[in-house]
Amino acid sequence: MKRAFGIVLCLASLLTPASGSSGGLAAETAGEEGPGLTSADLVRVLQDNAVTRILQDATARYRPRSAAFVDVSVVSVHDGMIREHQTVVVENGLFTAVGSVRDVRIPRGALRINGQGHFLVPGLTDMHVHSMVSNSQKLLNLANGVTTVREMDGFPYLLRERRAIRENRLLGPTMYVAGTILAAMPMEDYARVVTSPEEARAAVTEQKRDGYDFIKVHNILPVELYRAVFEEARRQSIEVVGHIPHDVRLEEAIRQGQRTLEHVKGYYDDRTLKMTTEDYVGLTKDAQVWNCPTLYTRRSGIARSELEQLIATSDEMRYVPAADKLRWLEEAKDVPDATTETIYERSAAVFRELLAIRARFLTGTDSGGGYRNHVPGYALQHELETMESLGMPAIDVLRSSTIEAAAAMHRVREFGSIDVGMRADCVLASKNPLETVANLRQKKGVMVRGIWMPPEAISEMLSSVARVYADDDRLVGTDLPTALRSAVRDAKRLEGGGFAALVGREATLVTLGDLLIDAKMPRDAVDVLRIAATAFPESAPANAALGAAWLARRDAREASAAVERSLAIDPGNDRARRLLESAPLRAPPSFDPVGVYAFEVRMLVSGVFKVIPLRLEVTGTSGRYSGRMLAEAVPEFALEGMTAVGNRFWVTAVRGQNRVKFRLVVSGSRVTGSWSAEFGAGNVAGTRSGGPPGTAGIS
Repeated sequence: MKRAFGIVLCLASLLTPASGSSGGLAAETAGEEGPGLTSADLVRVLQDNAVTRILQDATARYRPRSAAFVDVSVVSVHDGMIREHQTVVVENGLFTAVGSVRDVRIPRGALRINGQGHFLVPGLTDMHVHSMVSNSQKLLNLANGVTTVREMDGFPYLLRERRAIRENRLLGPTMYVAGTILAAMPMEDYARVVTSPEEARAAVTEQKRDGYDFIKVHNILPVELYRAVFEEARRQSIEVVGHIPHDVRLEEAIRQGQRTLEHVKGYYDDRTLKMTTEDYVGLTKDAQVWNCPTLYTRRSGIARSELEQLIATSDEMRYVPAADKLRWLEEAKDVPDATTETIYERSAAVFRELLAIRARFLTGTDSGGGYRNHVPGYALQHELETMESLGMPAIDVLRSSTIEAAAAMHRVREFGSIDVGMRADCVLASKNPLETVANLRQKKGVMVRGIWMPPEAISEMLSSVARVYADDDRLVGTDLPTALRSAVRDAKRLEGGGFAALVGREATLVTLGDLLIDAKMPRDAVDVLRIAATAFPESAPANAALGAAWLARRDAREASAAVERSLAIDPGNDRARRLLESAPLRAPPSFDPVGVYAFEVRMLVSGVFKVIPLRLEVTGTSGRYSGRMLAEAVPEFALEGMTAVGNRFWVTAVRGQNRVKFRLVVSGSRVTGSWSAEFGAGNVAGTRSGGPPGTAGIS
């Protein structure tokens, strides 16, 4: 999973030097480096606005209604049979009647959909997605018959999006959402770091309370923390899914009851790419566990020549921004990526072996998170065809994407088949998908929660998306202020449409706000960033950007309030820290930084967490501080910088190639806070004693 939004690309900048990233009013007023934005970022904003308008219009146009598929061949994923000359009635978003055309009565006023010569298939499920790039993902998924998705890294805004979709205030596949990834190492902003069994249990409790559907574990999670996650998950009656962590054996994962296993990790070690020495076939046989192999991720490593051919000839590439295709080509290699190929070979071999014992599989793509060469929606079709090419019969591929997906999520009474009482999700295909799943490409319409989208609606939607991505120059025009004002109007219009229109658009709004600051349009910047901070109150970046916008308007009081909100959410937000250190906001420390700080941190050492005592000795006066940091049995840290503002004390320490940032909150003799580095993160707790440092050892 990779976040793609906001990448600065080598396009000709429309920003003049006077309003560029380093010379804008924000940098002058706030004393921080500008955001470094270019016209490529403006293109992203305008594209996202345009796609969101398409989604908003489609949401208003296509609504649930009573309908009947008349004289259709129904594909039963239960027994692999096709029942011909059926009528399927849909009311209130559910299938309410399924039977012979002679026996089923069609309700008065219901939309009649001619099914003669066509095949009705349950809607498909992508069991591994990340909605991080664009609202076009929802449209592309629906266009390809993907009516259900499982989000594999949850955030509060996704819970709101899940609710809006289920209430049909937002058009998109029905969502099931895993909690924010639990890991013992930082993953930028993708994961919640846990460093003790107590923290792991607390994270599970909070995610269950907040309403997430599952707990997700990741690569770096020591066995003791992994077990703590499961202990609490059992108490909370919530399933655990995700990667098998590096230090956890497959036998342990199955014994603990991990519900789904992603990417075949654990069957091979993704650090060494070597196969496990465990009897993985015997362990998996008859186990209540589902594998989601995500074979499609192989495409991220294809050679440049193959990618060039795809871009030139594949219809799906019309729905990818030109800047993304350019980046993909720049990153592609002359030959297929060896690591990606090895992972595919390992995964395919395991897939075939597990097929022989009738193990349970799911269909997932890992799309939507910024991987190269991936196109949401189309990705699942490729995954289905890949599974069939490796020996899985077409009916079993369909089951993996329908009733097996429902079973893995304990939702067999909600979706996955065309039966009375089930959610009305289905695909009308013109060819028999039991002959080959490639026949699912021949769609005559898609229904999601009783919302019917005929082929002409899907074609119109796709054409609209393709037009947005076809011509960057037309989208931006030649007048930067005009383009920016248009983007502001879009943001305000979407806000007026209610929160459902804003879901997933935090990065877009923050980027637009920064562009406005750089263009010396601070009033508009405040308006846009207030929308962002209101829609995403849990977002530290949105509140920090709002602080910068208020500073650009020379309102230190409002700026200070926004920055404080950002730091309350994330004490490690560097932008908020820089703003608080800047001249307009900087407050003298409420404590004397000179003294000795003794605290403990938990760090992962050779796969095991150890409590490491640290001692920080600070000398100096009038903001010119120096000192040293000592750790037990390891070389001394070099101090790169120290800043004290209010009751906060920021310290950056360096040892070797590692830079560790400490964010300390000082209250009398008590010290709390957090630390982070590339190799780990965690909390800080300890004491401070005033006065010049003594010579005592580490306490």
